[in-house]
Amino acid sequence: MIVLVTGGAGFIGLNLLRLLLRVPDCEIRVLDDFSNSSPERITQVVSASQGGAGRVRVIRADITNASSLNGVTDGVDAIVHLAAQTGVILSLANARRDMEQNIIGTFNMLEACRTAKIRRFVHASSAAVLGNVRPPQHEDMPSRPLVPYAASKAAGESYCKAYHHSFGIETIALRFSNVYGPLSWNKGSVVAKFLKGVLAGEPLVVNGDGTQTRDFIYVEDLARILVQAVQSSLDPALLGGACNIATGVQTQVIDLAHAVCAAFAARERQCRVEFGPPLIGDTLVSAPTTDRRKHLFPDATFCSIAEGLPTTIDWFLAHWPSRAKTGLPTNVAE
Repeated sequence: MIVLVTGGAGFIGLNLLRLLLRVPDCEIRVLDDFSNSSPERITQVVSASQGGAGRVRVIRADITNASSLNGVTDGVDAIVHLAAQTGVILSLANARRDMEQNIIGTFNMLEACRTAKIRRFVHASSAAVLGNVRPPQHEDMPSRPLVPYAASKAAGESYCKAYHHSFGIETIALRFSNVYGPLSWNKGSVVAKFLKGVLAGEPLVVNGDGTQTRDFIYVEDLARILVQAVQSSLDPALLGGACNIATGVQTQVIDLAHAVCAAFAARERQCRVEFGPPLIGDTLVSAPTTDRRKHLFPDATFCSIAEGLPTTIDWFLAHWPSRAKTGLPTNVAE
């Protein structure tokens, strides 16, 4: 089996690479433009893996440039499409860039998938496509995007559905909940933002009153589901659709902030909580349903935030002193 991972040098991509290297007879192609990472990060993960040498091909390419994708999908069995502009704030700052990455980039990868006759296309989406709707938030609710990021992800889902029904590609859009964990150096979501702020000696800023909820998923738990998504037979009735990838557990942001402070205090580091203005387009309640996920991935297991947060903090503490001038840690394989 040959799996192509776009955005494979990023946070989720590197964690996925670790697990794919444990799959017998699996060859991996990692496609990235390295605008927020470096090939060395891939090399470090491969070097730390037993039997990883010779099984990974690294491709520098820009998904928004269709001509740069020529030949990269030849012989591939499945694509995990992680490459994207992620996050609400970045999409507000540069909506055109968000559109180019998340709509044109996704279209280009689907076209490459079609022309190479690739069986399956796993698309990384987001629960943000629903906007602020009352829970429970299930996959068949209509999209009501409030920010450019959500709109571009909704468009990507629509293209996946169209390519499934028009060309027979086995597409599935996985709506990730709030992912955290090791290697999240460049993440702008709340856990990484809190940890980087504390390590920089800055206050831990909670936007709004902190009662907004998130469903936090540890990155290795997500990566295991992504491996299943390319290996397993999926219910044909759900192909072309979306699936929430969430734990089913809600955590208030203010409770997360207190947990971060307590964990740092146990490591003899102090932090303080401050409150800032609410963010535009911020989801107030994140409570994705999990019935479809349980049906598609019945063996999925999840660690709690109480279990995953200490591991994440320890990774940040271990790599903060060795970060490069670019802001990236110099060794990410641990």
